[in-house]
Amino acid sequence: MVSTTPDPHLSFNRHCHCVQVSYSLRDGEGDTVDLGRLHTVALTIEGELWVWGRGNHGQLGLGDEANRLAPTLVGAQAAFGGSTVLTVACGDCHSLVVTKDGSL
Repeated sequence: MVSTTPDPHLSFNRHCHCVQVSYSLRDGEGDTVDLGRLHTVALTIEGELWVWGRGNHGQLGLGDEANRLAPTLVGAQAAFGGSTVLTVACGDCHSLVVTKDGSL
């Protein structure tokens, strides 16, 4: 079970220099992982959206600003009006998805 309570011992280095990385796990098709500054988003070939890391700006898309130490499933179908998520991208303190109906 993943705790949704922020861990007071969880700390992040605000002075890190980060590199933007996107990675597909299956030769360009299938699972995709994208990294923000201090958070990660993964989209599975089945359309599941998983997030973890720092959530202080709501960048995890879970409706709160809590940090998650373990991958947490986002209710992607409900969150995006039932439209399938096609791709994900992360920025410094934000995450973006593009859905099958063209929504960003």
